[in-house]
Amino acid sequence: MNFDDFTSFGDMLGMDVSESERFDFANEVRSRILSARRRLASFSRGIIERELHDGRCVAPGGPIIFGASGLYSLRLPHDAAPQERSRRALSLLLTAQRYGLPVAPSEMQGTFLNAGDWMVQVPEVGMLFQEVRGSLANAFEFLSKVDGAVARPFPGYGKFETSLDERVMTEGEFMRGPLERQKMRALEEFVELGRERNKEGVTSSTQVANTDETLRVALVTTVLDSDHLTAIKLALKTKRLPLSPSDENESGEADQRLPDGTVSGFSGIPLADYYIGWEESCGFSKITLEVTRFLVTNRRVLKDLSRAGMSSEKEVQSLANLCGDIQRLRALFVFTCADRSKWESAATHPSRWFLTRELYHKTVQVFQPSAGSDHAQEWRHQGLGDEEFAILGGFGPALLGGTYRHHAARFGSHLLRILGEGKQAAPKAALLQDVTSTMLGVAAWDWPGLAACISGELWQRGIELQQAHLFSASKQGLALDFFHLHTGGTPLPRELTKSVEQAILQRSHLAPEDAAALPVTDGTCTLTEVRPGQCCLRFESLHDTPGTIYALCYKIFRHLQGNIHGLTAYRTRRSSIITIYCQLPSGGCFKVAKASAEQWR
Repeated sequence: MNFDDFTSFGDMLGMDVSESERFDFANEVRSRILSARRRLASFSRGIIERELHDGRCVAPGGPIIFGASGLYSLRLPHDAAPQERSRRALSLLLTAQRYGLPVAPSEMQGTFLNAGDWMVQVPEVGMLFQEVRGSLANAFEFLSKVDGAVARPFPGYGKFETSLDERVMTEGEFMRGPLERQKMRALEEFVELGRERNKEGVTSSTQVANTDETLRVALVTTVLDSDHLTAIKLALKTKRLPLSPSDENESGEADQRLPDGTVSGFSGIPLADYYIGWEESCGFSKITLEVTRFLVTNRRVLKDLSRAGMSSEKEVQSLANLCGDIQRLRALFVFTCADRSKWESAATHPSRWFLTRELYHKTVQVFQPSAGSDHAQEWRHQGLGDEEFAILGGFGPALLGGTYRHHAARFGSHLLRILGEGKQAAPKAALLQDVTSTMLGVAAWDWPGLAACISGELWQRGIELQQAHLFSASKQGLALDFFHLHTGGTPLPRELTKSVEQAILQRSHLAPEDAAALPVTDGTCTLTEVRPGQCCLRFESLHDTPGTIYALCYKIFRHLQGNIHGLTAYRTRRSSIITIYCQLPSGGCFKVAKASAEQWR
């Protein structure tokens, strides 16, 4: 019944009665409806409260009771063994999680009294993680209020939750325990959203809008099996507790503001030994524990590989070899997204997350080659003709197999126009949005100083670069480049694309006299040879000087005659690091180029 129904009862009498009779009739009907509603509410509330006053067994004959203030458990004998008490306590939490019910506050001084003295590992630990309903984070939120209860089944957790790390010191809001549960809730949100969208017919293979990062991750969770999803939860809970081989190095790199520099390995138990026996004691499957070890061991892999910046065939194959199968790859991706859902997230590090997605999707194609073969159909749906499709195909698998192909179609017609108009053809620049990453896309003739020209124009306009991928169709001599911009929330100049196009036409910022105005490159340059003719320049500085990327691109063009095809820039706690990938001219001497780069200031 809606509001219109509630106000039109008088019309039920028809037109043969007076307005006064209809008015009185309508009031009488509304009065009886309100009376009936009150009586039903009073009856049902009274019955429920009377039943819950003494409590109702959740399962016939079981020890867990649903009472007026929530779930509680029948008392165990005072001499009950720790294992029996632990099973009863965690069964109570499991029931609360499964049915979305509260635990009665009185249980703090009942079932969970002094749990920090007797809680042990029991099969219900695994059951909490394996339960697909409710919130595991809420279950541990309750348990965290019982002193020492979480540390007993998870060795090292007590030291972990009282320790400090960079995030705690920077945000100054929560200790590490609440932050860990925040990550668990992020995973639960992914899973719940994935289930909802699956019901609507949206699957992991569905084309997802470029602005919906959360949905992309959520859909991946829908194709994870229970063992891998449970492993992600367990890894989020325990990733800092085992002592891994990298912990000693991480401690050495820890922020000096921290008391002892320890951010991981709090149990002191080697990772290879930490989960031994948890099949029997906690009820986890062998596969779950294997995947958990894998995730904890490789918790930084996607972050470190994305910093490399290229998602090259070598990096893709390396990640595929590391994971071994697509389920582990998916688990690592979802784990990383949940682990960094708030800290170093896509919102604060858009270019890094773009590369993470790029690397993940290219690696998926190693295990499922058909996953990357739909670009033809995708471009057809965007209206590309045969000639445009042929031109974009000339940029090869580096473009076609990755995320950039979603934006490449926008430049198909202009690339065709460039070929038709010859060397005097105007370039095309356009601003693009991919989730949280703002990019400048450029289609132009390919020539060695193009990256320096564009980065110089961006520097002149006060816009910082985070990374760039520069694709080349060598047979046609075309370039399709994507520059990730750091906007800092500030709107970009409206005339930016026009000014970049003009700079390319005029080949600005490349003249010998521009060297006098170059920003100072106060740092260390190292040039390494990736393969014959292919080099990687790494620049590291204690300072984050605006325009450094342009200065390095200029010097690569002017001093090395190199052709740049990719770059990344990021900051660690102590330094600013820029990596530029370039190709030396045919016949160029690497040793000479290396000596030259090491002298740059």
